[in-house]
Amino acid sequence: MQKQKPTRTTLYLPPELWKQCRLEAVKRNTTATEIVVRAVEAYIAGLKTGNFDVAAKAARDAARKAAKDDAIEAQQKQFLKSVKGLYRTKKGGRS
Repeated sequence: MQKQKPTRTTLYLPPELWKQCRLEAVKRNTTATEIVVRAVEAYIAGLKTGNFDVAAKAARDAARKAAKDDAIEAQQKQFLKSVKGLYRTKKGGRS
């Protein structure tokens, strides 16, 4: 399944909340946008079900999966870079 193109928007957040969001994103190897998306999804799910604990758990699980997928992708990119470096040769020379 392809990811949908996100809608660009502006949110006005208190500076301290934004700072915490960015720090959490770095800790979890994800983006602040992803954290905000998961938080909004959890909030809406909580409104629908009336149970914010279940919604929060679902959002945490989804965020963990996204972070794990991002980490795997980063490892694959790093591996490809390292392999590519093994086959570099000097100009005009043979390997």
